[in-house]
Amino acid sequence: MTPPSLRLRLRTVALLLVPSAIFLAYALHRAWPHTLDDGFVFLRYAQNFVAGDGLAFSPGERVEGFSNALWVALLALGGTMGIPYLELAKGLGSAFAGATLITSVWLALRLLAARQRGTGAVGGRFGPASGALAIGGLLVVHPGFGYYAVSGLGTSLTTLLTVLGVGLHLIDSSDDSSRRSRRCYLPLGFAAITRPDAPLILGVVLIQRLWLGRQKERATATSGKALAWPGELLTAAVAGLPLLGLLIARWLYYGDLLPNTYYAKPSSLAENPAFVVAYFANFVTGHGLWLAVVLTSLAVAAFVRPTHRHIALLVSGPCVTHLAVVLCTGGDWLPQDRFIQPVLPLLYLVPILGLAALPPTSVTPVGLILFVSVAIRAPVCVRFFDDLDGNSAYDQALTCERNVEMARWMAANLEPGSSLLTDEIGAIGLYSGLEILDQWGLVDREVAQILHQRRFNPYTRRPDDPERRDVQDAIAVELLSREPDYVTIDCRGPVPGPDGYDPKLVLSITMAELLQRMGDRYAHVRGFTLMEVPPKTFLLFRAR
Repeated sequence: MTPPSLRLRLRTVALLLVPSAIFLAYALHRAWPHTLDDGFVFLRYAQNFVAGDGLAFSPGERVEGFSNALWVALLALGGTMGIPYLELAKGLGSAFAGATLITSVWLALRLLAARQRGTGAVGGRFGPASGALAIGGLLVVHPGFGYYAVSGLGTSLTTLLTVLGVGLHLIDSSDDSSRRSRRCYLPLGFAAITRPDAPLILGVVLIQRLWLGRQKERATATSGKALAWPGELLTAAVAGLPLLGLLIARWLYYGDLLPNTYYAKPSSLAENPAFVVAYFANFVTGHGLWLAVVLTSLAVAAFVRPTHRHIALLVSGPCVTHLAVVLCTGGDWLPQDRFIQPVLPLLYLVPILGLAALPPTSVTPVGLILFVSVAIRAPVCVRFFDDLDGNSAYDQALTCERNVEMARWMAANLEPGSSLLTDEIGAIGLYSGLEILDQWGLVDREVAQILHQRRFNPYTRRPDDPERRDVQDAIAVELLSREPDYVTIDCRGPVPGPDGYDPKLVLSITMAELLQRMGDRYAHVRGFTLMEVPPKTFLLFRAR
């Protein structure tokens, strides 16, 4: 007969592995063929570094056009071993996402079990293990979780380190033991060299732990100074050494303490709150009305119940910090909740805690409602990947397969080493063999400085904004002064016929001013289909 403790461990292992297996199989089968165009930028940096051309997008031009240094380092390390860069990025991303899923279920299991021991709130057939499984289901059916795992961006690496670090902190904070573990700082220290907001999350966790230590000292009436402070501060400082090393290396190599992406996406607080609110509202409503209501109600319950409010507030600290960075920087407005992904498991953890805060008699029926609601959302995930396969889920970064095709055509038909001015630099930069001039300034210092000095964020301005036209005209003058050999322009409608393209169909968001400045100095060469419905085309021009 199997001992109860062994049965519990076997059940826990099953709960951890089943969602992971479902996710990995689904991610590999459906999401694997798709890569964000921005993901190829990281591959280009790693490839050039391994080839001895420096940590630069274009050899000889030291511009830091990436925002995840640890991800580039891992890709470069794999590249030195001869592993193909794209497969390496997708394989690592899938592995990190699977580990994130396991970590999230484990974290929810530990916290729910601790809440049960402390309050007895979770009861009936829907106990801590089943409640923890719900967070796995929520992650699996969110299309962005699987999609961004294999996008090439390294999003799942940041998410794993953040959830692991914050999770260790939460478990330590929910433990009644007087002993304090400081393991949480290790993953948070490495997370600090992935995304710009990650160092702030490390700081929030430090502040929370110092405050909790002070509260515990007062509760136990311990005399004297809080002895935990020196150890916490020293451990956090040691964890911050990778970030310090990154800042020093950045200054010595690039001559700046901030990446070029900071200058290329300037913003002001006045223009961002509405975007952040709209983006987060889209995240909530994107779950469907029924599931959104269930999750929101459970999240409210987590804050209402005093015995659970403590952990819910601790979880909220890193999440709010992350959103505050988005508020200040303008965000990363890609679909499927791109900028929320690094804290997505933590956001889902709050309603799971709310489930534990319900009266014991309500836990089972509400838990079943949650499971059914999650299951109902599963087809949405399937439809999303169907749309990707059909090239009908589009924004400026979702057509990478077509970009790869264009890049390979350019490598075969254009003069090697020619200069190309384009707005999608990832796949074309990696596969075309051309010198790339970036319309958006991510890997172009001069264009980024134009945007920064004017405090102009092209992602948050209306196409008919006069200032937008003025800034884009200045960028067009700067780029065309370098006399690129080729230029690409985005255009609505199908590939133009023998009569040529219609200038009125050129998208204003991709520099209609550039087309005007080109005048008759460039001749239209051909068009490439980006998307069939609605039709969208990439126009290629050659200098006369």
